Amino acid sequence: MQREFERALFWFRRDLRLEDNRGCFQALESSQRVFFLFIFDQNILSSLAREDRRITLIYFLLTQLKRHLEKFKAELLIFQGEPAEIIPRLAKTLQVQCVFTNRDYESYPRKRDQKISQLLEAIEIKFKTFKDQVLFESTEVVKPSPKNSSLQAYTVFTPYKKRFLAKLTSSKTEALRDFSKQTFSLLENNLSLDRTRVKLPGEIVDFENCLAELSFQEDRKLSRFLEQNSPVESLNTFLREKIFSYKTGRDSLYPGQTSRISMFLRFGAISIRRCFRDVLELLENKQIKLEQRESLESWLSELIWREFYSMILQSFPQVEFKAFQPKYQNLPWNFQETLWKAWQNAQTGYPIVDASIRELKETGFMHNRARMITASFLCKDLLHSWQLGEKFFAKYLLDFELSSNNGGWQWAASVGTDAVPYFRVFNPLLQSQRFDPQALYIKNYLPELKDLSPKKIHTLDFRQTNYPLPVVNHAEAKQRAIAFFKS
Repeated sequence: MQREFERALFWFRRDLRLEDNRGCFQALESSQRVFFLFIFDQNILSSLAREDRRITLIYFLLTQLKRHLEKFKAELLIFQGEPAEIIPRLAKTLQVQCVFTNRDYESYPRKRDQKISQLLEAIEIKFKTFKDQVLFESTEVVKPSPKNSSLQAYTVFTPYKKRFLAKLTSSKTEALRDFSKQTFSLLENNLSLDRTRVKLPGEIVDFENCLAELSFQEDRKLSRFLEQNSPVESLNTFLREKIFSYKTGRDSLYPGQTSRISMFLRFGAISIRRCFRDVLELLENKQIKLEQRESLESWLSELIWREFYSMILQSFPQVEFKAFQPKYQNLPWNFQETLWKAWQNAQTGYPIVDASIRELKETGFMHNRARMITASFLCKDLLHSWQLGEKFFAKYLLDFELSSNNGGWQWAASVGTDAVPYFRVFNPLLQSQRFDPQALYIKNYLPELKDLSPKKIHTLDFRQTNYPLPVVNHAEAKQRAIAFFKS
């Protein structure tokens, strides 16, 4: 069969899997021979702490991907350095006619890809990108508009969701297409890489010691967790054991009823199309009960929220650096070093806030309800900028995804699209009573309170403990926050 290219290079990024990988499939379908590449981008690595858990996660996912490719007698080339230098040089060395990859929508990757595309074009090599990270891109789900008028993006979630589902229904086969079977079939016939080639600068040959070569520390606790909870197994376990109680259980802080797959979605170890296919298939079962259907629809909504925030970032890229609502662009936030340190060091005197921060710093996870509570407390009770919190979460979250993290913080601070009204201020005491009634979550992360009754914890009665007093009075802080936004 005659194909467009004799040789091609596929560049893995936020899509660390072979299953249902659109760009990988396109490369294999278009080319006689495909080489596979991953780059530890020095521009990203240089901004990370040496103990950043995400490098352990990426290493684990690369190990799985590498083994999977080896089953097809294919090799994963792994480099460290500047992609704009590595890609053209490697493309020339391998004599490829095209470089394939899946699209990313954040500002840095977009600029990086534009530069690489220009460098490749200068040496007559094509650069092709594909949609894989989301089900629909920003121009695909838009407001109905008259002919010849510009496309208008949604800025409110509910009408976006309605239009999204209508679009999904009308183009279900194409939108949910599974590329797995064809990809594996094409891989069977893909020629293996010739190992006689010369090693290139920046190439990591000793993969077993990759983390040391990158000067990063392995998080062994996370490694053990990942060995027992692979991406696909995690999704299957959730669909089998938790999804039918998701609506009522998702806000419970302990034990958590959430899917725990967000970090795998962030790095593309699970296909977003697969998630939609699985939940829609369950919804088609006419035997399920009403409460089960409501739970399925609740999880489906969470998947669509992820799409919504990605669409917002694509349509309004300025949100990466500014508040979505112009009137809140230059709010005079009341930064105080002592309060900021208390929040980030889990010393606010509000157990639900401090337990949430400790969960994040100790594990890299944070329950979504906990994210809302801690964000509201920082922005409303302490009147600190949402951007401080956004950067703090970005530093620790294993599932950090700029669009969702940015959207969530702007929502909590009442400055974003479809945000919570400014006069809605989460009461941390009521939140802990409602979503951690027995204080099990709090005691798990604040062992200094383990001997107190739930009632004492929820009413801030910490006598005879070394736990700090509340840094603010919530009732007074709420009134300050409302006055602040009104003015």
